[in-house]
Amino acid sequence: MLKGVCRLRNNVGHDEEVGLILGTDEEIATIHRSSGQLFAISPGNTTLIATVFGNGDVVICQAFSSVKVGVPSSVTLNAQSDQLAVGHKMPIHPLFPEGDVFSFYELCRNYNWTIEDEKILGFWLGDQLHSENQDLQSAASGEIQFSNDLDKKELGFIKTLYGRSAGRTDVATTFSCDFVSDSYSESRIYSASISLSVVSDLPLALGIPVTWVLPPHYTSTSLLPSSSESHGQWDSQSRKGSIVYSLLKFCSEKNEAASKDDISIDGDTIKTTSSNHLACIQAKDRSSGRIEIASCVRVAEVAQIRISNRYPLNVIHLAVGAEREIPISYYDALGTPFHEAHNVILYHAETNYHDVVSINYTLNGSGKIYLKAKQHGRALVQVSMNRSPQKSDYVLVSVGAQLYPQNPVLHVGGSLDFSVEGFSDQVSGHWFSDNESVVRVHMPSGKAEAVGIGSTKVFFECPSMKLQTTVTVLSKNIVSIDAPKEVLTNVPYPTKGYTFAVRFGDTHKLKALENKAISYDCEADPPFVGYAKPWMDLDTGNLYCLFFPYSPEHLLRSVPKSKDTSPFISVSVNASLREAHRISGSASASALFVGGFSILEMDKSSLQLNLTSDSNKTTITILGNTGVEIHWQNQDLLKISPVHKEDIGIGGHAQYEVSVLRTKKFKDKIIFTLPANGQRVEVDVNFEPGQREESNRIFASFIGFFAVFSLIVVFSIAILDGRKRSTRSQPSVSPATPYATAPGTPEHSIPTVSNEQSPRTPQPFVDYVRRTIDETPNYRREARRRFNVQNTF
Repeated sequence: MLKGVCRLRNNVGHDEEVGLILGTDEEIATIHRSSGQLFAISPGNTTLIATVFGNGDVVICQAFSSVKVGVPSSVTLNAQSDQLAVGHKMPIHPLFPEGDVFSFYELCRNYNWTIEDEKILGFWLGDQLHSENQDLQSAASGEIQFSNDLDKKELGFIKTLYGRSAGRTDVATTFSCDFVSDSYSESRIYSASISLSVVSDLPLALGIPVTWVLPPHYTSTSLLPSSSESHGQWDSQSRKGSIVYSLLKFCSEKNEAASKDDISIDGDTIKTTSSNHLACIQAKDRSSGRIEIASCVRVAEVAQIRISNRYPLNVIHLAVGAEREIPISYYDALGTPFHEAHNVILYHAETNYHDVVSINYTLNGSGKIYLKAKQHGRALVQVSMNRSPQKSDYVLVSVGAQLYPQNPVLHVGGSLDFSVEGFSDQVSGHWFSDNESVVRVHMPSGKAEAVGIGSTKVFFECPSMKLQTTVTVLSKNIVSIDAPKEVLTNVPYPTKGYTFAVRFGDTHKLKALENKAISYDCEADPPFVGYAKPWMDLDTGNLYCLFFPYSPEHLLRSVPKSKDTSPFISVSVNASLREAHRISGSASASALFVGGFSILEMDKSSLQLNLTSDSNKTTITILGNTGVEIHWQNQDLLKISPVHKEDIGIGGHAQYEVSVLRTKKFKDKIIFTLPANGQRVEVDVNFEPGQREESNRIFASFIGFFAVFSLIVVFSIAILDGRKRSTRSQPSVSPATPYATAPGTPEHSIPTVSNEQSPRTPQPFVDYVRRTIDETPNYRREARRRFNVQNTF
């Protein structure tokens, strides 16, 4: 079929070039050789050849791809499952036999969706359920307005179904597509339908709100909290957790033997094997004897993938340079969300305009993708299971100027300051409200004040554009949340996270309106700092939002480099009622967050730095909050110098060079402290001279000692030998001569010496030397024989 635009990405190095050559017939398709955009011209087949050149005209490699251009004759409606449970949702969209949504969504418009029996199914439009047979595109455009650069016709290709009651009904759509190029033009109208069934809950299914859906052959994270953590009770005698979990078993031994391994408990984790099994977990407090059902577990296959339901109209608005974390969730065949399903399937994320928005999902197991708005425009993002178009969900990303915050909810008497994001230059304009009895807006500044119950639009208008958002004002908030009193940090932090206490004011009204147990969502803002999730204390029944900050290593990647962040930021946690859109159901609380730091190069368990003469220099990298202080004791033996520092608040990094100044064995301790949060890390430093240096030192010492000893022995023997000769021979008488003869060596019994300047050898040492000479082999003590040092040892 005739496509809009597709892309080839250049992943080669800087020294290579990609040459794009279109084979066979360029009248069928053409390509923009610098950007890689492929444009379909007329029906037919052609071949795309990508050639990678090295320096000069050397061809490194070539890649080929077949391109088929045509006009489809039929279309089908695609849903990820043909069943849906009452109260659950599922996306639906058209799909041509060849190609995917990327290939046609920009060419088609005028979508008209219908449901045969609206008592069974309805269309979900975010905060309301649409129940009339009408053009839902118009209804959607009435619910949310976009900036001028967003064409509303692009939103009609995907809708969300909502199960109302048990039964089977048909869903249908009609739309038109214009296949137009410079050499070809054709318009067609398509229609498609699908039959879907809605499955009701069992007559008695009170355990649904406390049942966790897990995939088969799966080991969960630490889902079973121990009372040894910060949220439970302590056993003061044993200092161990007093909560014991056990799996409730069937009474029948046959059934027990058949299912004992289907679901099991391993410490604080849950293990599953095959699908279609259900079991409940009992929690017992050993200190008080209280026994309750902690949770139930149902094992099901992963059948659907979904982009977070934060975007019910499948649209995300981003300002240029903004980043957004998009959670990916999984569902079973009936649309029940999985409580947890990490690394179960391979998912793929793709966009049709990489120059508008970029996608990063290197942390595939995290269940999230990360979007970054690069320039003004629109891009469709697809998330799929194993690259299957039939198992896909979509979100449209609009990049440009927008009002912040988007679609806020206020209470009477509340206020907020609106601003415009997405412009590098300061823009001038004025603000106004569509209904001053609901929201009043200060025209020059954009400060809004909620004065009455209702919903209205707030506008910003300047010569080049007109932006708007919807403000909802509520009378009383049924949800409240309290922040912890302590300062939040990410190193260290409680194992089970920081607790934000959640309370509901009128639970009876809430249960009557929703006809179900209370359920709520938790969300952290800004999202790059950490995440939040709901949690209930089994001992007290109190509800919380648990906030888990990201590590310094994670913040290094997630903190927006364009933001002027500091080590101190405010983190808000929002608690909102799930499926309770007719009443006020959200609240937020803020706390001060101080970033910690971590050391990159070494094992976190040992924190030891071993240096040698061959390796007497290393580098230490500090991630996170770089405002650390460094102390060590041996300033003359060890030197620590800063090498590089990139200070961007809680996501910075700094490098320090640690070098040994002297080849002397020593031990020291490098102490890193962060005054902002009291964090302290100690790194032991050991310096061991190499074996060669130590051997050289010992050998040199031995040679020195031997040389000194030899000189002393030689000197002493020479003195002693001279005395022997003087004693045994008489001095001869000769005539006087002009020369004076030297005096002879006196006997050891004579108390004086002839030369007062010569030192006298101590008698004990002389006796020692004499014994040494007597015991030395091959030595003759005759006076005429000279001393030979080679025969001494």
